[in-house]
Amino acid sequence: MLLQFHDQTAGQGEAWQDSEGIWRALPPVTPASLATGPGAGTPVSTAGDFATYGAFRLVPAQADLKPGQRLELTVETCVRVNVDHLAELLVTCRPLTLAPLIKDASVNGVIGGTAESGTIEHEAGTATLTYTAPAARPASNPVAASVRISMLSPGVNLLVSNLNITDTTNGYDLRQFDGQDLPSDWLPREPWNNPERVTGGRLVLHDQGTYSLRVEWVEDRGNGQTLAQFMQDAGNYERGPDDRIEFTSLGDYQFQGTSYHGTVTVHEFPLHTSNTSVVAELTFGN
Repeated sequence: MLLQFHDQTAGQGEAWQDSEGIWRALPPVTPASLATGPGAGTPVSTAGDFATYGAFRLVPAQADLKPGQRLELTVETCVRVNVDHLAELLVTCRPLTLAPLIKDASVNGVIGGTAESGTIEHEAGTATLTYTAPAARPASNPVAASVRISMLSPGVNLLVSNLNITDTTNGYDLRQFDGQDLPSDWLPREPWNNPERVTGGRLVLHDQGTYSLRVEWVEDRGNGQTLAQFMQDAGNYERGPDDRIEFTSLGDYQFQGTSYHGTVTVHEFPLHTSNTSVVAELTFGN
């Protein structure tokens, strides 16, 4: 099989694979090196024994992000570091210094990105780009952040990083009501009121600083008749020192909580059922 090499494309190099399967770099191609250089006269069975190796990359090549999270991407140039062309192919990579070569920073093919898939900005004069994930997990996931390397040589030099936007809810199930394991008959009532039993609940803390809290109970109406009910609360929260959490309900009332080793305890939560209103301590766990 006759292999003919032409001048190297800017930003690329040629490499060949020896009989042991090790890739080795070729020096710049010249008419003389085609006849006498490394790889010359080497028997090959397929063209797969020769290949070009890329000289640019976008790092990280892939990452997981939460909604609204920012990620710094870097365009790097990679060069061969071994002096002996018969040595195993090794490369070293560093940020690209020719920043004007970086063009068309895009997300899913749209320059600059969109609110749905996230946005991307190139810091002028540097090899750094900043991707900002969308506020919610996109329907098409992961997304592709990309840049084009503008070269004089033909072809498209497109660098891509695949970014996965993860679901960022932290959910906890209600385990105890006022220190009592569920189901709990701890709800106070007047003698003429139907008994109520707390059976479950759920607390979800979103990374955007919002929460939802639900408490479920069953009212015993006699003669084997029961009625399942619940109270739903939502609002904003802020994490403070010493694992404290400050909750502010959409109804403008406030209460506190603590988070420790997968358990969130909500203090003085104002619970209202059909028969009573209490300030309760709720313990959630995952």
